[in-house]
Amino acid sequence: MKSVTLNHEQRLYVIAHDGGYSCLGFDNARRHADQIARRLGQPDLAFMAEEHDTLAGYRKYQAATRAWGQSPRTRDTYLDPGTSPEVTRVLEACRKTRCQVRLIFGDTTSGQPWFDEFDVVGRIVRSTGWLKVPLLIEEGEAGGGAILTACLLCVIDWRSCEVLYTHPAYQVPELRLVPTDDAGLPWGVEHQQNELTRLHGFTISARPALTSRSCAASASSRGAFADARCVSAVGRASLRGSAPRPASFRPPRWRAAQTRRLAAHPGRSPRRPSRSAPASATRRTRVRSRRAAALRASWP
Repeated sequence: MKSVTLNHEQRLYVIAHDGGYSCLGFDNARRHADQIARRLGQPDLAFMAEEHDTLAGYRKYQAATRAWGQSPRTRDTYLDPGTSPEVTRVLEACRKTRCQVRLIFGDTTSGQPWFDEFDVVGRIVRSTGWLKVPLLIEEGEAGGGAILTACLLCVIDWRSCEVLYTHPAYQVPELRLVPTDDAGLPWGVEHQQNELTRLHGFTISARPALTSRSCAASASSRGAFADARCVSAVGRASLRGSAPRPASFRPPRWRAAQTRRLAAHPGRSPRRPSRSAPASATRRTRVRSRRAAALRASWP
């Protein structure tokens, strides 16, 4: 066995490796061993009361993971203890369809999101090894981190904006876009009067839902304008207060064209898709129209 020491102050197993150290929490080791014991029907793999916070407990954890790896269940996706069956179903469906998703993490007791900025958008795949845990791979990347499946509040399809899963306790926070005195980052995002981040700017479009902090990440890292559609899934953004409509505001092109047509021909109804248009083009137009209508309804 590798050199393992106990850190009782932080309640950690500290495992020494050739290149450094890794840590495993006492409670985390116990929960995983107990979950494996239940699923394999081997109660001898579960922690005894006197094994908690001891090296014997770490050996029990190793025995449990080894037993899982040697059983047929090792071919299944392994999720964190406390993960709901609904999350398991949704993540497995997303993994098999290889769709891009937006994950919202937070406190499942209070329902408050953590406003994570990184490792929240990508495709779901599985790791290798005995415990094949779900990983989130960002577009263009070859690897990614493990998903905290027991801390998921919401899962959203990145392309269609469809909400695939919502935790019963999830509370959509109220976000405010406010002007700042920083010429480089003239817009700030506030939650309960606490500034979360600053943005170069924002536009209104029908892109998939973003949180304010993921908007900021895309804006600051790519030099682009952030999307104000932080509105729909993670927070309801508003321009209430003294914030004027920014110079960077650009309405959808179709809306400007429709406004010009209606002004030139009073009384004419808005143009509808041509009957000769392909069925796929007609469906796309309807989907875009529904998204735009939903966005207009949510904007103050």
